[in-house]
Amino acid sequence: MRTRGHEGRWGGGSHGLTWAAMGLLALALIAEPRTATAQEELVVPNANANSVTVYARTASGNVAPLRTLSGTATELGGPVGAALDLVHDELVVANLSNSSVTVYARTASGNIAPLRRLPQASGVNFPQGVALDLVHDELVVANSGNNSVTVHARTASGVTPILRGIQGGTTGLNTPIGVALDLVHDELVVANFGGNAVTVYARTANGNITPLRSLSGTATGLNGPKGVALDLVNDELLVANSGDNSVRVYARTASGNTAPLRALSGTATGVNFPAGLALDLVHDELLVGNINANSVTVYARTASGDTAPLRTLAGASTGLNAPNFPTPSTSPPLAAAVLPLSRSHQFGSLLTAFATIINAGPGPVQQCRVGPPASPPAGLGPFIFQTTDPTTNLPTGTLNRPANIAAGDFQTFVFGVTPSGVIAETSVALEFGCENTVGAPKITGVNNLILVTDANPVPDTIALMSTIGGDGIVHIPGSTGTQLFAIGTSNVGATGTITVSGDTGANSLPLTLLVCETNPGTGECLPTSPPASSVTVTYGANTSRSFKFFAQASGSIAFSPGANRVFARLKQSGVTRGATSAAVCTTPNAGC
Repeated sequence: MRTRGHEGRWGGGSHGLTWAAMGLLALALIAEPRTATAQEELVVPNANANSVTVYARTASGNVAPLRTLSGTATELGGPVGAALDLVHDELVVANLSNSSVTVYARTASGNIAPLRRLPQASGVNFPQGVALDLVHDELVVANSGNNSVTVHARTASGVTPILRGIQGGTTGLNTPIGVALDLVHDELVVANFGGNAVTVYARTANGNITPLRSLSGTATGLNGPKGVALDLVNDELLVANSGDNSVRVYARTASGNTAPLRALSGTATGVNFPAGLALDLVHDELLVGNINANSVTVYARTASGDTAPLRTLAGASTGLNAPNFPTPSTSPPLAAAVLPLSRSHQFGSLLTAFATIINAGPGPVQQCRVGPPASPPAGLGPFIFQTTDPTTNLPTGTLNRPANIAAGDFQTFVFGVTPSGVIAETSVALEFGCENTVGAPKITGVNNLILVTDANPVPDTIALMSTIGGDGIVHIPGSTGTQLFAIGTSNVGATGTITVSGDTGANSLPLTLLVCETNPGTGECLPTSPPASSVTVTYGANTSRSFKFFAQASGSIAFSPGANRVFARLKQSGVTRGATSAAVCTTPNAGC
């Protein structure tokens, strides 16, 4: 184990860390699948029915929705655009006819009032497309009524000022309808129905500003463009054209009078006055909302020509009525891990840790990021993250830029906060998610960060566990056997008296844990430190110590890495100053 300061922003007083990437990977790989909070669903706003209907993602034919949001209390009025917030479990809807944006619990059903509402006086003006930026906590709205794109705080409600807006003759905005965010390249993409154009801006663009690039002209085939979607994995831009019943695909950076790479059109496609479209990269599919056909059609992502859909959702039982922007949620098996598992820090300076996100799904995921908890503790401070090189964990890319992750691959990150005050010891449930995907399950001992801050310098002991097999699992031979594991630690904080001990967390297991301090060269217990339930040491600043644990079973322990774990903790007067964890099981249980 080694510690050193990161370059640039990650340096200073952060005691930045580098770790072997495989340590993170092993922790994430043992995370068990969990039932997703949000199932794989398809959300569709119906402009003519003043409703939002929700289906299973794979729904086909004349099937009834799983739930329907409608009624006067909902304040839905010509709902057109929709966006899912799977971090805060919310649904955002753009209402064209009553010029508002309404927000609901994701699972809201029936005649339910919105959690919050942005009226026209807040800056929205006959809104159609909406997009959420969960990295910067913002809501982006395309306003067809006054040719503008406005940006609001994600939690804005009532008559509140916009954060910024794009509007004016130079912008090229002309009846903007669809809007998409590209957080990887820090861009904002808009489909302009009136101008037969797609315009692209810097994400933070404000005022009467010229687009970074504009796609328009006869060669483009753009004709009444409404919906727009970005495929950042394959570097493509997709546009739904209501004027000629087509979906056209371009290179993401296409500009000027450029022909599409491919086009989906013809009677067999079922595309009929298409409004919104969406990509499901996990299952390699394209979804289109067809206003005139009251249908949602689904195709292979690369479909072109007069190709029939893979499936069609249509019929009286569906409740579809002028369906506009279909919005799917997917649930790829994402897993995540954090190292170190604990940080103890003087507030007012940057505190950092590392994370890995693994995509074990069948397809790629895009715009993946590490984020703060949905309900952060008071005083946590601004949250930042950056991709890292998995071989060195040195920062790569750009601050607060998400990453795409291929199927079966992983991405490492460094993240940090600058706490502004004292935070009592808490387990911070970080968010690990990608665009329109259910995030990685939160598992104590794997990806929750134990955090405590103080007004004064305190010990901050970074701990990393090593198991006999090197797989992050303590395999105990039999229900009465004993197995060893060790931890290496380094105190990057102040000198203090530290007590080292082991436990099994919230899950009581038939296990006795003893610990001794070891000679780092031989791994043997020091003569002054025989195995005991705990070891107390005076831990000097900027020094390292190693410890060995003896795990003796007194019963069978199933292989269940998300539940059955051992924890090594380093505490000062009962306050955690360091921790690490591994799965534990006894043979011959399956998986052990």
